[in-house]
Amino acid sequence: MKKRILNGALVAVLCASMLTSTGCIGSFSLTNRLLGWNKTVGNKFLNELVFFAFWVLPVYEVTGLADLLVLNSIEFWSGRNPMGDHASTTVENSKGERMEIIADATGYDIRNTNTGKRVKTFGLYKKQKLCSTCAIEQLFSAGGADFSRLCYPLRIVARRNSRRSSDAPVAFLISVPKKRLRHAVDRVLMRRRVREAFRLNHHSYPLPEGERVDVAFVYVANGTT
Repeated sequence: MKKRILNGALVAVLCASMLTSTGCIGSFSLTNRLLGWNKTVGNKFLNELVFFAFWVLPVYEVTGLADLLVLNSIEFWSGRNPMGDHASTTVENSKGERMEIIADATGYDIRNTNTGKRVKTFGLYKKQKLCSTCAIEQLFSAGGADFSRLCYPLRIVARRNSRRSSDAPVAFLISVPKKRLRHAVDRVLMRRRVREAFRLNHHSYPLPEGERVDVAFVYVANGTT
């Protein structure tokens, strides 16, 4: 009997030391995803029943341990959680339709779960970044731009091009010169603000089929605004 108690105490001590030595603080994304699914099973009574059953089985204990020992550690050291790249949640709109919001590293999509159709997308993708040296030179060459306007604190320069099947409708670049903002942290912040504004609004201006627009946002103010 004493031997069993001693063995049990030893296992408990080893488990506690393992948790305190290797576990890391993180987002507990696997457990949160399971809990998010649990909330969408049905009404509140069915959700509570499933929640209780998952504690007894034990499903929540396993996901919590996986988060604590593995996924949170990866997130702590790499800055990214393997289960957090494609988080999703389901909400109900004013018409009673269930809408799924899927978020990833590029932005997020809104889909109607009843029809399966995409309602809106707010992502930015690699092919939307203007990287071609030739296209950039044509954009800034004398007489090369079709549109140039000062929208303080930005100057917007745009040029129409023919679009290939692999091209995005809009390709953009953001320029924040060092002479305008001396500190790198301010330049990074301004680029992020401009990119976020572009990400949320560029879908509002549809283009004709087969046409692509190259656009540059140049920061022209002295200091932050």
